[in-house]
Amino acid sequence: MQLSSRKREILRHVVEEYVATGQPVGSRSLLERSKLSVSSSTVRGELAELETLGLLTQPHTSAGRLPTDSGYRLYTEELVEALEGRPDALGVDLRAMRDEVEDALRATTDMLSRATHLLALVSAPSLETATIRHVEVLALQPTSVMVVAITSTGGVTKRVFRLDGPVDQGLVSWASEYLNERLTGVRLGSSTARRRLEEPDLSPRERDFLGLLGSAILDARVDDGPQVFVGGAPGLLEETRAEELEATLRLLELLERR
Repeated sequence: MQLSSRKREILRHVVEEYVATGQPVGSRSLLERSKLSVSSSTVRGELAELETLGLLTQPHTSAGRLPTDSGYRLYTEELVEALEGRPDALGVDLRAMRDEVEDALRATTDMLSRATHLLALVSAPSLETATIRHVEVLALQPTSVMVVAITSTGGVTKRVFRLDGPVDQGLVSWASEYLNERLTGVRLGSSTARRRLEEPDLSPRERDFLGLLGSAILDARVDDGPQVFVGGAPGLLEETRAEELEATLRLLELLERR
């Protein structure tokens, strides 16, 4: 599907904001968050056209938009396009994205501390709490497929699989539909996800294919817990009275272990 660069950018922002918030995205919030240098009427027009193209949908007339399966698919294909010309890196490099999120959380922590003149703590969501919001299975090459899972915490997990024979596009399309139908809202790596990948009414061919792809969801890395960012520790020491110093130092030591 041929879209203008502006439509692609707007679609990307809608998908990412909806994944992050779980709420339909309106033109006003889209302008505020995306910093697009266009008018609100232009954004509304582009959103309406994306809806006409079947990439966005509107729950009711007064609500914002949210991505359709086609919108998610196009968004995911944008990730794949970024891989062209990079044969040694078939995955999406999420390190830069993760660094940006951590930088934003650190800045938020510092801002809260300065505003309140108190110790500030900000907790990032743990992958362990993430549920699956959308899954795409994409044929990359004649013998390679990629599974991309977008999670409720805004994360993206991906895995590339190489097959022994040619990719069956019909099986790939079926797997995308099945995984979205059966796994949306299910926690990453959970026993529920495992059971739904091994349901008895699946054909042997379907079960084998899901058994291969399922590791992208079942073996997703689960961290040790939410990451905690601390701001205002130096100020806390400055304000601490002598009789409270030992307790304050113990608190800071405990926070460092997080």
